[in-house]
Amino acid sequence: MIGHFLVVLSNPVEGLEDDCRDWYTKVHLQDVVKQTGFESAQLFRYAEPYNDGQPPRYRFMALYEVTEDGLEEAKASMATAALERAGALAAGREPIMP
Repeated sequence: MIGHFLVVLSNPVEGLEDDCRDWYTKVHLQDVVKQTGFESAQLFRYAEPYNDGQPPRYRFMALYEVTEDGLEEAKASMATAALERAGALAAGREPIMP
């Protein structure tokens, strides 16, 4: 059962929106769901036309579903992944979860 949502709002670098969307959908979302406590993940893109002709503040929203009893495990899993990523990059190697 889903108990929590993690919402991440972001903007891709101008001109790299397709690359960013591909990375999210083909790599990152699957990597996160492999982490303890996460049930599913989806990526959404703000659809045009924009409200009042103004572009949205954020163009992408990633929605991660965390199991009802998995919030603390999910937080710990992501913290561990962040530490591993920092260590890998400092050592010049590819992180487990880029």
